[in-house]
Amino acid sequence: MNNDKVKRSRQIAIEVGDRCNFKCAHCGDGISRNSCLSSRELRFLSEVLRQENFKDILFVGGETTLYVPEINQILSGARGFSGCVAITTNGYFATSVAAAKKVLSSFLNLDSVQLSFDKFHCKFLPFPHVKNLWKACLDLGLNFSVLTAIQDPLDLLLLEKLWVLGGVKVGVSKILPLGNAKTNKLGMKYPSFDRGILTRKCPSRSNLVYLCSKGFTSCCSILTRNSRCGVFFSDTVGGFYAKPFHRLISGHTFGSLAKLFGADLGGELPEWSNPCVICSYIFSQPGAKKWLEENSD
Repeated sequence: MNNDKVKRSRQIAIEVGDRCNFKCAHCGDGISRNSCLSSRELRFLSEVLRQENFKDILFVGGETTLYVPEINQILSGARGFSGCVAITTNGYFATSVAAAKKVLSSFLNLDSVQLSFDKFHCKFLPFPHVKNLWKACLDLGLNFSVLTAIQDPLDLLLLEKLWVLGGVKVGVSKILPLGNAKTNKLGMKYPSFDRGILTRKCPSRSNLVYLCSKGFTSCCSILTRNSRCGVFFSDTVGGFYAKPFHRLISGHTFGSLAKLFGADLGGELPEWSNPCVICSYIFSQPGAKKWLEENSD
């Protein structure tokens, strides 16, 4: 396959570490390993940003504000990078507008802030902190948005609180049975199996993420979160796009993947309506395990 014909993502997400000061019941990471990007990775990622034509970069964790020096080292080393810089945060530091502005101003070239806010984060984050963070972003000229995780559509009612802020962009993610969420049985509830999932492809196939101590991939979900299988990761951006795994998920629907690997979907479990859950099930089958072994580095 000619890699020059592969459409590369112009956005990249970088996981800087898994350390967090919240202990949310739905956290996909579960027990923190206190992981952090190594000095080598920090230098390497600066070089990647200099060489690749990325338009946007999103730093994720863990809690990103616990990694300000590491993030700034990457950005300061990426001379010439002029894209949008964003972070995802739990907002714990926004005890006042001034406190929030102090933390946000400690980042180099920050453009956008995404707050994780849902019924689980609410146990640790008083709503006045949300308003403080929003106001701080307004004062600093930063874009502000909210990412909320739901187990049930009724969880969206919590977002009524955001109406007082006005015009806040909200993204919604469905809780996966991963980490604490799996332990606490908090995965998204589906009434029945949505057969339409069989005609869809991986929604993350066009994404690019660098997972701390693992490498580049398009998946930061069930398949890769607790895996170091070389099939899923690469040490370089170009290397990932050349991976059989990338070609596989780019070219197949979940239905054709199941057929390829001989995965029996006759049970039509409601939870298979989630792309990540059905993908994890398909890759757990003997045919897929054989493929993984054959394509391991």
